[in-house]
Amino acid sequence: MSSATMAQIKVDSRVYDFLHKTLPAGDEKAIQDADKSVFMDYFNDHVDTLTIYLGMATCGIGAGADSTFGRIRAVMSEANRDYRIVEVGCIGLCALEPLMDIQAPGKPRV
Repeated sequence: MSSATMAQIKVDSRVYDFLHKTLPAGDEKAIQDADKSVFMDYFNDHVDTLTIYLGMATCGIGAGADSTFGRIRAVMSEANRDYRIVEVGCIGLCALEPLMDIQAPGKPRV
């Protein structure tokens, strides 16, 4: 993963600041490794089956995510596909809910 890709991700500045204050000053490798570990929590690059992420916060449920969840299950069962649904919380785009993104093995989330 390139640093350009990682730079596009928003990380809580309190976590970032904590890491940089507790790591040895001047140890660039330790800082880069810590940055990777924080950023990697935002990636799920190692899925082994089709993975569907569905916004299931209150805003998503209010916008019909429960129905979407049920429909995904029905369609995937009909297609006889292995899959996994990950219920995620709000990402701040409540007006666009229900939001879903999909990740196939070896592919980025879309």
